[in-house]
Amino acid sequence: GAVELELQGASSMTVEAGSEFMIQLQFTNNGNDADNVRVDIVNLNNLKTQGFSFIGSEFVAEQLAMGATSSLREIKMLAPSDADGNLNVDLQFRASSTNDLSAEFSETNIPVTVESSKSSTSLTDGISEVGQDDMILYGAIAGGVILLLLLLGVVRRSVKKKKVKQVDEATPIELEDEEQEVDEFDDLFDDLDDVVIESDEFDDLLDDF
Repeated sequence: GAVELELQGASSMTVEAGSEFMIQLQFTNNGNDADNVRVDIVNLNNLKTQGFSFIGSEFVAEQLAMGATSSLREIKMLAPSDADGNLNVDLQFRASSTNDLSAEFSETNIPVTVESSKSSTSLTDGISEVGQDDMILYGAIAGGVILLLLLLGVVRRSVKKKKVKQVDEATPIELEDEEQEVDEFDDLFDDLDDVVIESDEFDDLLDDF
């Protein structure tokens, strides 16, 4: 009699090249009598040509009473490992009655993408190379910043020392100026003394008269 097939889980799958994956499904006997229902993969030969293989049976079957639903069944597969790039395929499943070959069957499919290990490796290598280049760049920038800070520190210290030296050199010059001013006053007083002496001589001259 009539049967109904239903896939469990996600509506699509992405697997890595060479990895194992599993399809879970259930089917129901909608006929008017007990039936042995079988589920096959319609495009089996095409999948094998592309490198897919099976772990265990390539189909599932179960004896079901009228209106009964099967237990959760599994078909395990192994993705091809030698794909040059990502591979996209549709897994086509068909559930049918083995008691009544003229009965209506049920079909469904699930898209599967097989990611190439070569593309994954290339992506990883690219990320690794970018990471190394970034580390070198960041290291160079950090080194330049440190060198700049050191140079600024040296220049700052040099400027401070120069200012201190200028102050030290200016101080004795000011003292010398003060000493020179004092000496000038002393010379002036000496001149006055000379004038007094000359005045005494003038008095002596008057006395003579």
